[in-house]
Amino acid sequence: LVELPQFKNFQSQSLSLIKQESYKIFFIQKVFLLCILCILIQCYQYQHISIYMDNDEKIYQQYMKRLEPLTNEKEQWILQEQKHYQDLNQQLATISKKREQGSLTQTQANAMQEQINEQLRGEQVFQRVFEQYEDIQNNPQKQFVYPVAYQKYFIDINWLFMPTLLLCIFTIIGLSQVITYEYQNQMHKITQTSYRGNHYILNIKLSLSIGIGILFLIIVLTPPFVLLQQTYGFSSLLAPAMSIQNFLLFPSWVSIGMICMMSLILKVYVVFIIIIGIFAIGIKVRNHLLTLFMSICLFLLPLLFAYGGYHFIDFISLYPLLFHGQFVSNIEGLLQILFSFIGYGILAVVSLKYIYTHYKSIH
Repeated sequence: LVELPQFKNFQSQSLSLIKQESYKIFFIQKVFLLCILCILIQCYQYQHISIYMDNDEKIYQQYMKRLEPLTNEKEQWILQEQKHYQDLNQQLATISKKREQGSLTQTQANAMQEQINEQLRGEQVFQRVFEQYEDIQNNPQKQFVYPVAYQKYFIDINWLFMPTLLLCIFTIIGLSQVITYEYQNQMHKITQTSYRGNHYILNIKLSLSIGIGILFLIIVLTPPFVLLQQTYGFSSLLAPAMSIQNFLLFPSWVSIGMICMMSLILKVYVVFIIIIGIFAIGIKVRNHLLTLFMSICLFLLPLLFAYGGYHFIDFISLYPLLFHGQFVSNIEGLLQILFSFIGYGILAVVSLKYIYTHYKSIH
């Protein structure tokens, strides 16, 4: 009977600390304003982006949606269409030959050719389909996939750069004060010596910061995803990733959906790395502006230099992890992603050890 009130009191204290830290981060440190600003920037940016698709691309998209997955009936239809276009081209060759022989006048030949050319109008688009069909025949593990949405969202650097830049900027600016706030107000002398302070508050700060970082990630990734989904569609998630030209190195059991999940995990991993780095720097320097400056120099500037073409610093930047779509088409690129993953993982472990060693009670 005595333990139940104590248990309730313990829970209420824990909940109270979480609420206090949340209020401090979101409202006193104005992180909620950064969230709103990030949403407004993304909405404004993608509201003014229009994607033009010509008729050929629309027809090709319809072919892909119609043919996935490939069945015997669809295969017969492809072969019949290919034979139809071959017959039409043969008719054109016959007309040209008869005109040369004098069997047809120029006017008659032109009229007949015009009618056939009208029927051949969609041939170029169909040949793209037939080439993919032949590739599937040579590699039965592949399937028909309309790849444009995946290529733009995961590989095209023009689509990736602005969301990535906003993610890094808002994460660094928004969270660089989380750990330094108490030092600059001398509150750490109380929190780090209290019974419910020290590492307990540190865990709350870390958890809230990671949650905020993931929130920024969702904000920057959602608008381009919605726009590309509406325009091109993210279809065939269960199809082998090797069905897309850029993912040929992956084995057949790796699906496009798994690639999407791995891409998201890498981005969350980067958010975690940045936040751990910010915390380690903040505990070391104990100054907000200096933490902000050093975090920008460590995480943002190398990324910008790598994006600008100075790829000799890829190994010390987050570029291979954030723009991993640029690296998956060859073995060297995959190894670079792996080395960056391991390298930053080691840095995170060392930083976490430093954080929990130096953020502690003062004796």
